[in-house]
Amino acid sequence: NDNQDVYEGHDIGVIAQEVKEVLPELIGGSEERGYKVSYEQLISVLFEAIKEQELILKDKDGELTELEGKFKRNQ
Repeated sequence: NDNQDVYEGHDIGVIAQEVKEVLPELIGGSEERGYKVSYEQLISVLFEAIKEQELILKDKDGELTELEGKFKRNQ
């Protein structure tokens, strides 16, 4: 952010406008004063998303294993 002079260097974060589209309750501030992301609340959402992705991956892995077994039996 070139509009600040608090520190120099790089920071890692998310784009508040993108988060606001999905989880507006995690965004404070305004366009004029700048948006603020509630990272404390965002962390729990991210953990839940990771858990859901893990379940999906396990399910897909099971499907792949099943298809591999069918393929081997048909050869």
